[in-house]
Amino acid sequence: MFYVLYKLKDTAILPHFALASLDITNLYTNIPIAETQNILSNTLKQNSLDPHTQRELLSWYNTITKQNYFMNNGNILIQEDGLVMGAPSSGLIGEFFL
Repeated sequence: MFYVLYKLKDTAILPHFALASLDITNLYTNIPIAETQNILSNTLKQNSLDPHTQRELLSWYNTITKQNYFMNNGNILIQEDGLVMGAPSSGLIGEFFL
């Protein structure tokens, strides 16, 4: 982030310019779990992985995506759909969807 600011410090920003971030981190909660599972399943089949490995990877996917709980103001909440913000797995799973 600081590198970007350093590179932009001498750049003239005219009134009609807009600065935008294209980081997808905030979009994780909008990535559909079921659709992404279908994409992952099809990818595993296309790459001719043996059925046991496919089942194992999809089982891991189900475990990871069902653990969508977080704490807010002392309350434990469950996120119904989408990937968890800040989870290490969200970036990788998000890549499958994109």
